[in-house]
Amino acid sequence: MNLQADPCTDFYEQCFSRYSCGLWSRLNPIEESSAQRTSVTVLADQNSADLKQFLNDLPREPTSNRSIDLLRRVYDACMDEESIENVSSKPLFDLLERAFPGKHKLGNYMENTIPLESLVAKLWLSFGVSSIITPYVSADERNATTNILVLDQAILGLGPRSEDYYLKNGSAYRLIRYAYTEAVKKIFHLISNDKPSDSTNTDDIGRNVDKIINFEIDLARINTPADKRKDHTKMYNKMTISELQATGNKFNWSIFLDKFRPLDYVNVIEPEYIRKMNVLLSETDVDTVYDYLYLRLILSRLEFLERRYSDIYYDFLEAFTSQERIKDRSKYCVAYLTGKSGVAQEFLGYAMGKIFVQRKNFDKESKSDVDKMVTELKNAFNLLLNQNNWMDEPTKQKAKEKIHHMVSTVGYPEEINKLDAIYGPLLKEHDDYHDTVINSNDSFFEINTKMLTWLTQKQNNQIGKPCDRHDFAGSPVIVNAWYAPSRNSIVLPAGILQPPFYDKTFPAAVNFGCIGSVIGHEMTHGFGTRGAEYDSYGNLNVQNCIQYFVYLIHIRHTFYNWWTNSSKEKFEEKVQCFVDQYSHFCYPELGDNVCVKGENTKGENIADNGGIKQSFAAYKALTKGKPQEVLPSLEQFTMDQIFFLSFANFYCGNSTNMFLHKMININEHAPDRTRVVGTLQNFDEFAKAFNCPLGSVMNPEKKCVVW
Repeated sequence: MNLQADPCTDFYEQCFSRYSCGLWSRLNPIEESSAQRTSVTVLADQNSADLKQFLNDLPREPTSNRSIDLLRRVYDACMDEESIENVSSKPLFDLLERAFPGKHKLGNYMENTIPLESLVAKLWLSFGVSSIITPYVSADERNATTNILVLDQAILGLGPRSEDYYLKNGSAYRLIRYAYTEAVKKIFHLISNDKPSDSTNTDDIGRNVDKIINFEIDLARINTPADKRKDHTKMYNKMTISELQATGNKFNWSIFLDKFRPLDYVNVIEPEYIRKMNVLLSETDVDTVYDYLYLRLILSRLEFLERRYSDIYYDFLEAFTSQERIKDRSKYCVAYLTGKSGVAQEFLGYAMGKIFVQRKNFDKESKSDVDKMVTELKNAFNLLLNQNNWMDEPTKQKAKEKIHHMVSTVGYPEEINKLDAIYGPLLKEHDDYHDTVINSNDSFFEINTKMLTWLTQKQNNQIGKPCDRHDFAGSPVIVNAWYAPSRNSIVLPAGILQPPFYDKTFPAAVNFGCIGSVIGHEMTHGFGTRGAEYDSYGNLNVQNCIQYFVYLIHIRHTFYNWWTNSSKEKFEEKVQCFVDQYSHFCYPELGDNVCVKGENTKGENIADNGGIKQSFAAYKALTKGKPQEVLPSLEQFTMDQIFFLSFANFYCGNSTNMFLHKMININEHAPDRTRVVGTLQNFDEFAKAFNCPLGSVMNPEKKCVVW
């Protein structure tokens, strides 16, 4: 904290002289293998170090707890870099032979060997790899009690929302395209050298790789960009298989769906993409399409191979984000076991949660305390609704119903006490799963494939089955929180409910300023640009009579649009204010006209703004009439000021320019500096707490407010 800075002009912004984050950047330099260092990553690193110790403390001999034994076995396999080097590229070639029988080089792969549709399905169901189609299973958004198969456009090799890197011609984009192309060429040269009998000469590799990259550029062109994927009513297109087939004849959907669970309907997110994909496939040499699928499988496995291959992956990652290979292997392995939230890649995250909660003593008292905070924040939201002067009464009542029915899971799900049931298909043969049992002699590469197979087959087995509104959808150790619109639920993992963000002994101003604002952020998502489209139980709103009757024909389930037209129009006007405001936050150190994409980030920005207002209202209601605390060494600050300092300290951080540039281009969150400044500029209570004059940087005359 820098007490010399003026909070009304420099609450976060100037490097090394920030008011709220002080000298954080100097005290917390970016580690060599990282592209950023923030308050969140510091806590995540501490959790990782704790988990490393917990894993090392597990018994090496088999016990009666098979799931914890499995956790230790996978951790040991991940840590055994010598074995990874010794098996060389053999696991990759074994995998490629399973997926592409007889193919070990580019080109000349006859389509009649395995139909394209079967191969696309096989890559996902058996290997967890999406390609020209992205399948996944989630709640039917117009009947949220049941799961449905969803078909979406391609997630490209450079990741979600990466289309600009394929299509734009600025120098930064061209450099990334070049680095990507060169990395792919290096991969195929290695494969050619490792299989001399199937070798391909340098010129042929170059020509074929250029064709593959051009095909992926064509996929980027037919993808709908992120800023056009905001209206989720347009992204709900429930179709029968015959209706899906009518979008084009080049891709046979019956063949593709043959290995999925029997189904009558699918939800197609982007029907126009499906139509254009059919055209693109008809115009593209079939060898190039198969080569592209071949590449996508290889790319998905690079980091699990010996150094010759994994170095290519990390060298490109460094060029793309400035993030290097993690030097501490244990940190990598802990992250792998933990998995990712919200993308059906939980891996052994529940088992990690089990040992974390036990060893960190995240007790029932802490869980109960945060549950009370959730209730207080819900009450505060209702208070803000009562003060709302732009929403009409019928819509207010529906909003109150929605916050009442919002479910929350704090700390961990009860399923962490039933690990053997969760991991059963990894432990023993199971009728609904194939090739998923992890054996003691499996390599880390093979274990990863079996885990991905288990997770995708688990999704497949959920088609047509009931949707669980309390699904945790991630590991309890993750330093994050999330809201699921199709379940109207929030998840608050134990991983984030740790000091310095939360402790049951902290003053209310600290807990509500930090974790309270996070909880409020997630709740506000239920009423933001996306959440506003869903009702109390996660059903997507009907926008007009035609949609309503079409829906009744397909589902025969009654629901409604909970917004009146007048309230919806005013809401959209207020949203536009945020788009305009945040689009003016620019980063000249990254180049000319590098500014936050207000359209892409509006949902998160509204959640930030609503979350802090909600949490501040809850904090003031809780402390009303009580004597004000004074914190040792911070006596000069009121507790209201401590609240805002706690909020801003959550976002203290540092990142490389390359990482920041990528984030601005593809992330739905604004950079941390913008999140703090933009949010507090819009909040009168902040200006009041720090006596900021109207018209100062942190108290502009025009403010954007929704909730």
